Amino acid sequence: STNSRPPTAVIAGGGPAGALTAKVLSERGFNVQLYETYPHPDDSKHGAKEESSKAYVISVNPRGQLALKRCGIDPLTDLDAAVVSEAVVRHNSTNGKTTVIKPDGGTHRSVLVRRRALTASLLRAAEKSGAEIHCGWRLKDVNFEKREVTLVEGTEQEAGTNEKTVHYDLLVGADGVRSQTR
Repeated sequence: STNSRPPTAVIAGGGPAGALTAKVLSERGFNVQLYETYPHPDDSKHGAKEESSKAYVISVNPRGQLALKRCGIDPLTDLDAAVVSEAVVRHNSTNGKTTVIKPDGGTHRSVLVRRRALTASLLRAAEKSGAEIHCGWRLKDVNFEKREVTLVEGTEQEAGTNEKTVHYDLLVGADGVRSQTR
């Protein structure tokens, strides 16, 4: 007999890599369940912190821009406060020299975007593709033999007491260097 249910992909981590993976897998027929420890970046009314003046900025090179466009996101028009960068300035702390690099004579333009804006756009795109986004849940444990993950509500500092176990067919670890998926 054939199994008619789509395979379940559990993605731990809702940053740019996890969100983009959720969108692509959902479009390819997976039942996608993405779990992110922190609140949705769009969801300030439910606990997402306002972005500080020291925003984490990502430089998206032309190849990355093309990948985003293929996902329906134009970094120049769809992301708040995107800035075109025509050069890179490098400061050598050893010799004190500063170098300005203009790849391809200045035609190779990167776009600087706020990580939060990029993440929010990718999460919205993943949801639109059918992925379920669960913010406020962190990965606690993985049972590779049973193909199950245990999730707990809240951050480690909040010491949440609500737990749930979710079965997966595919597990994607996009939750950083200390991931339980390793």
